[in-house]
Amino acid sequence: MTAKPPRDPHLDAQIERTLAKYRGIAPPSMLRAMRKQLEHLLTTDPSAKRLMDIVRKRPIPVHSGDVIKDGGEDDGEAGGGEEN
Repeated sequence: MTAKPPRDPHLDAQIERTLAKYRGIAPPSMLRAMRKQLEHLLTTDPSAKRLMDIVRKRPIPVHSGDVIKDGGEDDGEAGGGEEN
């Protein structure tokens, strides 16, 4: 018997986010079929695989708020225009 590969939490999260809007509307059998199709698409289509690679590389935020991008500084002041 062959062991199943471990589940990809990023893939599962994307699929769950997509299916969430259909829960309570679509029957369970349809949700299972949609899950299967989404998983196939996101793991075989070259464009979808590239997008999933981008999602995997992003850190999962611990909390909401502003994020400083690489090369930026946080001077503690809002705005960025010149004062008159």
